[in-house]
Amino acid sequence: MRRTSSWTGFGRVLGLLPLFAAAAGCELTEVVTEEAEDAVVAEIYVYIDGNEVTARALLHRTFTQNQAPPAAEIVISRPADGRTARLSADAPEACTFGLQPDRIVGSCYTAGGDEIGWVRPGDILEVRADLGPDGSLRGRTTTPADFTVVQPAEFGGDGVPTCRIEPLTNIQFRWTSAEGTWAYLTETLIQGLDEISGDSTVANLVLTGLALSAADTTILYPANYGVFDRFDLDQEVSRLLQQGLPGGTEAQVEILAADRNATNWNRQGAFNPSGLIRIPSLQGEGTGVFSAGVVYGFRVVAATAGSPEALDENGVEFPSCGPPIDPSNPPS
Repeated sequence: MRRTSSWTGFGRVLGLLPLFAAAAGCELTEVVTEEAEDAVVAEIYVYIDGNEVTARALLHRTFTQNQAPPAAEIVISRPADGRTARLSADAPEACTFGLQPDRIVGSCYTAGGDEIGWVRPGDILEVRADLGPDGSLRGRTTTPADFTVVQPAEFGGDGVPTCRIEPLTNIQFRWTSAEGTWAYLTETLIQGLDEISGDSTVANLVLTGLALSAADTTILYPANYGVFDRFDLDQEVSRLLQQGLPGGTEAQVEILAADRNATNWNRQGAFNPSGLIRIPSLQGEGTGVFSAGVVYGFRVVAATAGSPEALDENGVEFPSCGPPIDPSNPPS
């Protein structure tokens, strides 16, 4: 059972990188470089969350970031049977989840429901974006195979799949390997910390788990979340979450099986002081990424067994998410 949701990890707008030129040799030489042209950057993502399929395309520019690209026609297709989905213009927030930097002006296109509901894990997909006077972009990807969360093993609730974790303990999430996956990313939205800490800034705290390789299908929750947020997160809250979720809080968790294109577009190099190293998967008059990922989402409630918070609206207790795990001695 899946939770219908919109994954927010890979779909976020990432800062544009400056362009650098390098010359190799033993002697200093005078180099004349051509001025780089302004081009369209397209970030096109397809998400499969159970029977819910959505597609989002954010278009912006490399240099004139205060000017949105002209109207575009974006079509995603499945070569195996010729099925197609045409994305429609939407509000920018639908593509950026409210995180669009002020310095970037973009245009957003989306598709959902029956329009693109035919996409399935393992599909080979193609995209073509006609950009009017800016030319066109095209790309291809293979959607990762489906996967199953095996820990937690049980979920309750009439709507969102939900399990219960004992307050201030950690558990291990485990899932099956999905063929075609290059990395697994996981994110959690924790609610209720503000009432415990008195800090209104953590009312809806979003933390990212470790970026895991395709071979790693486990993560400790919540101790292994927020590794990239430690410098921004309040130290007291950070230390608290190392112990576990406080009683009375709850969280949404999403695990994403990401394809090669998304991994290459958002990857970190072994030594990259300049930031992200991007490898595009769109070709043509511009650059960008075309990616498809499979999402698994569920809800976690921090409550002691037998307490009112551990019960659903029908008075049935949520099943345990799993046995407590000592973060200092996790299972191998």
